[in-house]
Amino acid sequence: MVGIAAPALVVAGVVAGDWWESNRELDTLLDQMEASQQVIRAANEEMSNEIAGINRAAPTAADDQAYATAQTQAIEVSGELAASRSDAEGLLVLPWHRSTDRARDAYVDYTRSWSAYFDDAATRPLDEWTADLKALLLSIYNDWRVVEARLPETVPPMPLHDSSGRVDALLDGK
Repeated sequence: MVGIAAPALVVAGVVAGDWWESNRELDTLLDQMEASQQVIRAANEEMSNEIAGINRAAPTAADDQAYATAQTQAIEVSGELAASRSDAEGLLVLPWHRSTDRARDAYVDYTRSWSAYFDDAATRPLDEWTADLKALLLSIYNDWRVVEARLPETVPPMPLHDSSGRVDALLDGK
């Protein structure tokens, strides 16, 4: 009886450990994603508020200052996203947890697209930046579509800490 129970306990321990680790990996990735999404949303709102009142036909000194403020915000956000991306790239994922690895890579690409958007906003005059805005936003949208496809695959059976709800909230933009 002991000869059969010992291997069964070892297998059960390995399965439980793998389940625990897959949940930890996903929780860490979701923490990083939630934090960066908050940064992106706040920056977009602040930059939109700064840019909204600018008179593009005959900009004043106040308009120039508003855009300079938006550019400064863009630089700061790009730096925050670079740090978030670095954290995500450093997330250790077991080799057989391919779905988490793919979701992490998609998230890294997505934040890279947002960084390009903010970098562009920080370095160009307003009229030039808004001319290329559609292409930048299309790149972000396409990268988000990949995240949307890959993130649900990461939720393990019997997830801990409401991972399913957190994934749904991220995908719903909450």
